Amino acid sequence: MRTLSLSSLFLSLALVACGGTDTDDTTDTDDTMVDTTDTTDTTDTTDTTPAEQTVVDIAVATPRFSILVEAVTKAGLAGALDGVTVFAPNNDAFEATFTALGVDGVDDLSVEQLTAILTYHVIAGEVDAATAISVAEGAGTASALGGSLDLAFDGTTLTVDGASVIAADIIASNGIIHEIDAVLVPNIIDVVTTDADLATLTAAVLAADGSAADPDLVGTLSGVGPFTVLAPTNDAFGAMLEANGTADLNAFVGAVGINTVISVLQYHVASGLLLSPQVAAVSTFDTLGGAVTVDVVSGSVILNQGIMGVPGTNDATVEVVDLITSNGVIHKIGAVITPANNM
Repeated sequence: MRTLSLSSLFLSLALVACGGTDTDDTTDTDDTMVDTTDTTDTTDTTDTTPAEQTVVDIAVATPRFSILVEAVTKAGLAGALDGVTVFAPNNDAFEATFTALGVDGVDDLSVEQLTAILTYHVIAGEVDAATAISVAEGAGTASALGGSLDLAFDGTTLTVDGASVIAADIIASNGIIHEIDAVLVPNIIDVVTTDADLATLTAAVLAADGSAADPDLVGTLSGVGPFTVLAPTNDAFGAMLEANGTADLNAFVGAVGINTVISVLQYHVASGLLLSPQVAAVSTFDTLGGAVTVDVVSGSVILNQGIMGVPGTNDATVEVVDLITSNGVIHKIGAVITPANNM
């Protein structure tokens, strides 16, 4: 995969925030499309698509969704698009994002990167335009499979995280599609809290924020950033808990104290954007909790190799790289890391 530069990444995020601008091919909708300018009349948003066509069938049959289909296929998510609402970026939206990222297309993005982004476009259940507008005028947020979406309605246009819905209520037999003019990008907290492989990390962050110390990690990592997060997997936490003789995270917190847990979590966050080529090119880099060492062994990047810290920590291999978010990047690592002699 090509190196994603700092400037190109944030150009992409600017595009997402502002919505796409080149929609010549998508504004000329066919009979299955209804513009959101008339969504207050719910009878006008009813689609005439044959009921036997699924969400995937419609996307495959619609040329302007061909890149979305390619991305969903590579990520293996087609089977998950049942009983859902999809905010579907058209080809112009994807092309704008590819240009900003400096990649040629779907082939240059990993399955993990695509999954984090695509699930952010999907809501469980069927949400038509009228319902979405009601949400926009009420709570203003909706839970997608990949995080929390911000909905807004100005009386004419429905927007999702700043992207405009340019054709609403494409009705399928197993869901609803709303076409949008930009690719949506989740933030760090969206990705961490919705990735099943990071469930223990999520629990640790919530435990820290729910304590009297309250470091507000969720608030910080939902902010502008950019941040680089080294995200230990569930297996990584499991190895640490076992090495410390603690049955679960609560027992570990009780044994070492919440302040130690907070310091460990902060050690996994760096200010600034460090993509995988930048990490591999240095011998050390600083996090909010101290310096992390970097070794490249047979092509693998290993953090804190040979450093003695909390039992069951360090010697962390970077397993999944460059999960792109709107406020930074996430790398999944195979062990919890701590500074030397942390305890």
